[in-house]
Amino acid sequence: LQERKTFKDVESLISFKEVATLKPEHGTTVLQLALILDVTALDREIIERLLPDLLTLTPNLMIFTLWVTPPISTASFAHVPLPSLEVVRTNLPHRALRPFIALRPTLRALDISACGRTRRCALCTISIQQVNDITCLVSCAPKIVHEDVERLRIALDDTPTLMSTAISSFPFALHRLHVLTVEYSVGDKAILQVIAAAMPGVRNLKLLERSKQANLHSARPWIDCAGWCAALKKLSQLEQLVIRTDGVLRSATGDRKGERELFRRWVGGSQPHSTLRYIAVWQRYSDRNRGVVSEWSREDGVWGGKWTDAPTSADFAIFD
Repeated sequence: LQERKTFKDVESLISFKEVATLKPEHGTTVLQLALILDVTALDREIIERLLPDLLTLTPNLMIFTLWVTPPISTASFAHVPLPSLEVVRTNLPHRALRPFIALRPTLRALDISACGRTRRCALCTISIQQVNDITCLVSCAPKIVHEDVERLRIALDDTPTLMSTAISSFPFALHRLHVLTVEYSVGDKAILQVIAAAMPGVRNLKLLERSKQANLHSARPWIDCAGWCAALKKLSQLEQLVIRTDGVLRSATGDRKGERELFRRWVGGSQPHSTLRYIAVWQRYSDRNRGVVSEWSREDGVWGGKWTDAPTSADFAIFD
């Protein structure tokens, strides 16, 4: 029996440890382990003491989630052998996480939160070439992303760094990258052009706008239609484009004729993009009662549009 265990309180964690100590099969069958806890200072100390034993009791672990709020500050479990571990998701500060990650040659996916109180990301001092799926914040991305990454998700943080600036600072192009999700700010006009230059092999692209005070009609990156369309053409392997925005595609809300014309330009007009098959844009994302999802897809070479008013996240998980 292959099991997934999720713990949301310290008491259940202690109980599992006691049972697995007496009956080892309770731990050896666990392949996915998640600790998602809001804790007191005392609880944090208990968790730090428990973790080495807990991981020793689950030696076949493949997926490990450690999300403790506030984050624990040390990786007391760093040297526990986990020969099958492939996925780690954690909000552990990177300085504490470093010794654990450095000893994981089987690791394939890494999902990390804020770096912690350091000026320089601690993970940049170790090799994570074996990790081909990375989720991180924009301030750490240029320091830890490497040339062999195939899937990448970058979120904005509290710094003023533009996503396009961070991507431009990568010392190499990511030719193996196929799946990319990035957050971008409204004023980041060059985001698509920078992606096309640095990540030319992207097939699945998701752009998630993060806006604080931008209004509905603030200029979005696609306002420069010629530059936007040129960047799309440079993404010569692009198959799917998904955009989430608090803005609108056309100045007149509900202008579906105008949207059709805009989409036709995006997909190449008389010289259609050779690989692009699907575009979806969630407009007015934060205004759930007036939002609309515009979808544009190609079947048998013919493009067609579809619109959904007042969409819900449950129906459109593609925008997450």
